[in-house]
Amino acid sequence: MASLWAADIPRPDLTNFEKRGPSIIEVEYLSSYNWIESSTPTIAVPGCPLLWCPPNTPKKAPKDSRLVYITQNAVRHPESPLEPLFHSLYLENPSYNIQIVDLITDRNNVRKLLSFVNPRLFINGLEPFTIDVGVTSNTVIICRVETETYAVIGPHEFRCYGHEFEKVFTTIQVPQSTRYHRVISYKFSDMKFVVRYETDGYLGEYSGLSLEIKTRASRNPICIHEVLPQLWVSQTPNLVRAYHNGGLFGPLEVEDVTWLAMLIKEIIRVVRDNGGNAVVKHDGKSDSLEVRTRDGKRMLPLDLYSKLGDKVESTQVIRSDPRKMILKIGDTVYSDIPQYHTLCETYNYLGVDVLRGQSVDDIFADLRACRTDYELEYKLRDVAYRLLFLIIRGEFGDEKTDPVKVYNAMLFVVSHSGTFKHGTRTAVRAAFKERFVVSPKQQSQLERWRKKDFSEPYLSDDS
Repeated sequence: MASLWAADIPRPDLTNFEKRGPSIIEVEYLSSYNWIESSTPTIAVPGCPLLWCPPNTPKKAPKDSRLVYITQNAVRHPESPLEPLFHSLYLENPSYNIQIVDLITDRNNVRKLLSFVNPRLFINGLEPFTIDVGVTSNTVIICRVETETYAVIGPHEFRCYGHEFEKVFTTIQVPQSTRYHRVISYKFSDMKFVVRYETDGYLGEYSGLSLEIKTRASRNPICIHEVLPQLWVSQTPNLVRAYHNGGLFGPLEVEDVTWLAMLIKEIIRVVRDNGGNAVVKHDGKSDSLEVRTRDGKRMLPLDLYSKLGDKVESTQVIRSDPRKMILKIGDTVYSDIPQYHTLCETYNYLGVDVLRGQSVDDIFADLRACRTDYELEYKLRDVAYRLLFLIIRGEFGDEKTDPVKVYNAMLFVVSHSGTFKHGTRTAVRAAFKERFVVSPKQQSQLERWRKKDFSEPYLSDDS
């Protein structure tokens, strides 16, 4: 079905907008990943950017050539460019409550909206752009849309030195990495944002300080106001302005540059009032954004929408195909994301303290306490996952009494279908049967609850 015009959103009143002085607070790192050169979409979690290590003397860099990515997420995973953000997030923060987030986006989308709000911040002024916007029950998702997602520079063409400059002045930290992405959260106005962006490199002596690299011919210096919006949106504190003469770069310094709510809220309102999915366009000239309804597939696999609190029909299969995305942790590759067994091994490999020193008695006590706290669903997931991790990876000192305690905790989860979702109950039950010898009496009880599960309608869930 063709898209239909929904609304025109005018540019906010800049006078009033600037007086309020919008600011970013409560910045928090969430996750990161590197795209790995592979025939199958593969990310390494957590990621690491390039290490800034410039030579002490002037150095010549070749001109950029061959394949250059414009948006690598869309090139490597076109079915859902935002999906890697979620996988890295839940791998590094398995208990993260995504439903408290108001907006999830790439930095590029916010820059485009910022350019519309205040074109004076951008030296090239306004340019046409398109973004996809989806509204779930609590959260807005904005997906980047580009006419071209990559470019191929021929051997006799010249565009710039930026990509080759990075190869000369930085050192790769993740083998076969093609780009590093970072995910942060912060408060902007009264909204909580989760923002993904590329980071060019980091300073070795301060591994947490990311930097942005810009190259330009020395005859055309880079004005700081050209890059401030980009640095502000991602809260990137350091900038390298690299000037060259015919590809020869002189001495370089790292600069500290630490420096749109009305528009975003209006976009959310209009999209929510028109079915929850829309395309927002700007022609590069007018004083308004055009919003058109969008008909087509969603931006994320349905299992990720379920984590956002979005309802799906019980007849729909909500698991994403694990073959479409591969996680690489160190030298180990994990291709079956929904499988809890693999996830436990991954956390163990990363040294994540999942159990937090708790015994099976402590976990059972937490399970019973959470039983009465329906509103904090993420707490239920967290405690149930600790039990699952204990079953799969835990060590038991008493081979007689500990399995009985684990069985009782497991049975508590399995028998409370109103509290723990089907995916959780199934995983805990399967893990127990794999780890321990199940007595005939225990098997009979488990079979009774298994049959009860399948006699009732439910939504499949990976929580």
